Amino acid sequence: MEDKNKNRVYETGLLIGALIFLSVFLFGVFLVAYNDNFSNTGAFGDSFGVLTSLFSGLAFVGLIVTIVMQKEELALQRQELKFNTQELTAQKTEMTIQNKTLMLQQFENTFFKTLETFQNLRNTIHITTSSAQTTNGTEAICLIYGDFKHRKLLTRFSEGLGTVSYKYNSDNSNIDGLNNSYRDFYKKYSDSLGPYYRSMYNALKLVKHSKNVVDDTKFYTNLLRAQLSSTELCLLFYNSISDYGEKMAPLVYEFVFLKHINIDEIPEEHINLLQNFKSSGRVQFSP
Repeated sequence: MEDKNKNRVYETGLLIGALIFLSVFLFGVFLVAYNDNFSNTGAFGDSFGVLTSLFSGLAFVGLIVTIVMQKEELALQRQELKFNTQELTAQKTEMTIQNKTLMLQQFENTFFKTLETFQNLRNTIHITTSSAQTTNGTEAICLIYGDFKHRKLLTRFSEGLGTVSYKYNSDNSNIDGLNNSYRDFYKKYSDSLGPYYRSMYNALKLVKHSKNVVDDTKFYTNLLRAQLSSTELCLLFYNSISDYGEKMAPLVYEFVFLKHINIDEIPEEHINLLQNFKSSGRVQFSP
C-alpha cells in the first residue's frame, strides 16, 4: 500500500511538471510569434507578469491536486487500518479457540490417564475369603462393604438353633459414633482403600479445576461414576461423611455421585442421613 501511494505521488509530480513545461513552452512560442523582432521589450517584460500568474495558477492547481490525493491516501490508510484491525481480531479469536482446544485435549489426556489409574488401583484390591478364595476389584469392594455393614453398622446375634441374625448397632445413631465405627473399619483396609479413594478424589478435583476449559463437567464425572457399582457407592457414602472424606464429600455432593445408590444396602436408620447429604451436602441426622 505504501509503495502504491509513492507511485501515485510520483506520477502526479511528473504530470504537474509536464504541465508547467508545456505551459512555458507554449508561452515562449506565443511570445516569439507575437514579438518576432523583440522590438517591444517593454511589452515583452510585462508579459512575464502573465507568466507569473500562470505559474501561480498552476501551483494552486497542484496544491488542490495534492490535497485531493492526500485525502484519498488517508481514506485508503483508514480502510487498510480497519482491515488490519478486523484481521487481528479474527486471528485473536482463532487463537483463543485453538488454545481452548489444546487445553481441552490436555485435560482429556490427563483425565483418562487418571481414570485408567483408578481402574488399575481398584483391580489390585483383593480379598481372601474364608474358603481361601481370592476376589479382586469390584467384587472385593463388595465384600469389604459387607464386612463393614455386618461388623460395624449391625450387631450379630443368635436366635437359637444355629440361626444368626443382625440388628442395627445403636452406637451409629450419631455422627461421632458412626465416624468412630468407620475409622476402626478403615484401619483394616487402609492399604487398599487409601489409594483407591485418593485416585477417585484426584479425578474429581481435576474436573472441578478445569471448568474454564470443560463446558460440560458432569459428562466426565458421569464417566467416572459409571465405573462404580451400587455397593461401591454405599461404601463411598460412608467414606465421604467420615473424617477421611472431608475433602471428598463436597465433590461427591457437587457432582451428584450418589444418584444411583441402592438404599436397600443402607440400614434403615441411615436413610435420612443419606437423603440429607444428597440434597444439601450436610452430614446430619434428621430429628
